[in-house]
Amino acid sequence: MDDRIEELYIQELEKDIVKKVKQIGYEVKKCKVDAQISDKEENTKITKIKLNIEKNENSDIQEQVNQTEKIENKIVTEIQKIKTINTTIENNQENTSKSEEKNKTQKLDKSDIQNIKKFLIEEYEVDEKCLEIN
Repeated sequence: MDDRIEELYIQELEKDIVKKVKQIGYEVKKCKVDAQISDKEENTKITKIKLNIEKNENSDIQEQVNQTEKIENKIVTEIQKIKTINTTIENNQENTSKSEEKNKTQKLDKSDIQNIKKFLIEEYEVDEKCLEIN
């Protein structure tokens, strides 16, 4: 029974990590957590987190950028009404290229890895030595 509880605890940790990392703009391809579980809660700790991550272009951060772009587009539209400039062809081409860029993932650079490490250290109170990313 204890083994099953330990297994469920680790699975829930992995799901939680995947969800929270996704919220900050990254796609988790693989997540593996090792934990030392004890009867006493203060002795239970995460010993290793192994992640395979890519940048996700469709993240919450990207949604915020899209919202900002929509607001800017509304402002531009109102200004264009005043100037009566026709730019519908350019806007359609721009929207087409933006939709083609969706669902792309990119490799992480060093600053991305540092951001993820910092986030995991703060969120899960783990030591940087137990983090292995890509």
